[in-house]
Amino acid sequence: MAFMGAGKEKRIKPRIENKYLPQPLKHFTVSFEDGTILPAETIDASESGIAFRLDVPVYNISDFNVALTPKDKSFQLQEEIVYIKPLSSQSSRVSISFSRNSDLSPYIARLREGTRDA
Repeated sequence: MAFMGAGKEKRIKPRIENKYLPQPLKHFTVSFEDGTILPAETIDASESGIAFRLDVPVYNISDFNVALTPKDKSFQLQEEIVYIKPLSSQSSRVSISFSRNSDLSPYIARLREGTRDA
């Protein structure tokens, strides 16, 4: 299992790169409160947060409350964006730190299931 290690770590749990994640956690649909729905590719994930790539410029993201749904639609997480960074002029790195109010059980089960085999 490979963990991300560059820079100062802000997550409580180790990050797992996309290539080591189980298939359902590699891509999400991100639904914004304003009705916008965008596909996202996971950059890395952990039990305490997730970072993903959106093909939209940073300045076009103004709604920070989102719902994340994996490709297989097995669960949904309602969370708040805590960090946005431009990856290019047309894409952004978006990070979410999981709140204590979310039921993370289905997500964590998938995360652990996939990383046992890595």
